[in-house]
Amino acid sequence: KIFAAAALLVHDRVRPGDRVSGRGGEFRLGGRVLKDDDVLPSLTLADAIRVSSNIAIAQFVQRLKPAEQFSMLRDFGLGSLTGVEYPSESPGRLRRPAEWSKTSSVSLAIGYELAVTPLQVAAAYGAIANDGVLLSPTLVREIRNPEGEIIYRHRPEPVRRVVPPAIARQLRALLRSVVEKGTGSGATLAHFELAAKT
Repeated sequence: KIFAAAALLVHDRVRPGDRVSGRGGEFRLGGRVLKDDDVLPSLTLADAIRVSSNIAIAQFVQRLKPAEQFSMLRDFGLGSLTGVEYPSESPGRLRRPAEWSKTSSVSLAIGYELAVTPLQVAAAYGAIANDGVLLSPTLVREIRNPEGEIIYRHRPEPVRRVVPPAIARQLRALLRSVVEKGTGSGATLAHFELAAKT
């Protein structure tokens, strides 16, 4: 959902006060029914992220062109190799829009019809934390010799800017709301500010 939100914000398809219907907690779409646990009469994009509303994000994401949604997912590194120093890394799976069905955009926005690795997800969220810049991940931060001296230290390398800093700040605020008053409130810590998605 956060990557759909990123595309909506980057392409200026949603305003803070824009609302969609909660549809009573059930939304029929292409022969299937989407359901929400937290039923609200209407939701903003912030509400959709905070309570993880499938119904709201399904309606919002229909404002995007398939190419816009696909490009945002790909820019965050989903469906492609990260380049990490590890044999047999999987690129995951992200089909091109020409292969999508009528409901693929909604499915992708709620986490279906794609396969990702934990490292891809970590790098993508890292881009949000890093003001919108995707960094090349590594599994080795540093190597020390027997005397404890550092003989190698990984230097983070930017891959690309995914979203502008202002959009990254908005995305972090959305993710903070999940922990502060949403579906991730059980993860709240007293002395640390957390941003997360359930």
